[in-house]
Amino acid sequence: SHERGFLRDESYATGSNVVQITPKGWSYLEGAGATSESDTAFVAMSFDPSLALVYRAAIHRGIEDAGYLPIRADDHRHENLIDAEIHALIRRSRFVVADFTLQSNGVYYEAGFARGLGLRVFRLCRKADAKKVHFDQNHYHVLRWQPKYLAVLRRELQLRIEAEIGRGPRPIPRANGAHSG
Repeated sequence: SHERGFLRDESYATGSNVVQITPKGWSYLEGAGATSESDTAFVAMSFDPSLALVYRAAIHRGIEDAGYLPIRADDHRHENLIDAEIHALIRRSRFVVADFTLQSNGVYYEAGFARGLGLRVFRLCRKADAKKVHFDQNHYHVLRWQPKYLAVLRRELQLRIEAEIGRGPRPIPRANGAHSG
């Protein structure tokens, strides 16, 4: 805290018990919870029903196959304001997977918020929509997927996560829903 530069003790100068949080301290508090030890991956994508299968069959399973727990804002019950809950979920995540298919403004916001926290963002988009990805995101690698090749998306996402973040701590789920040891 004080030794790490997070607090400034003003007691001596002011003659009272005044301690202030430094800019470094505020920065630390803003990033609290976002940790390299996290086993969670936040998924930012449109909740449009046309993408439900893509999430279940490819994105969710690819993240699980890499050893992480995928979570979307609609997977999580809460009593808080949705944006505060999304901020908390992203802060607790190891990385974010952002699918820009259908051009959801929320996905752009969540990907930017994660980048601002220093988190790795894996960008995806349906191949037919890839030219619509906004210029502030399209210069990053965007993994383009096709609906008829969801198994390819699942495997490519898993391999990218493992290559850039590392294998996660969670066991790989078995086909019948049980987890391996």
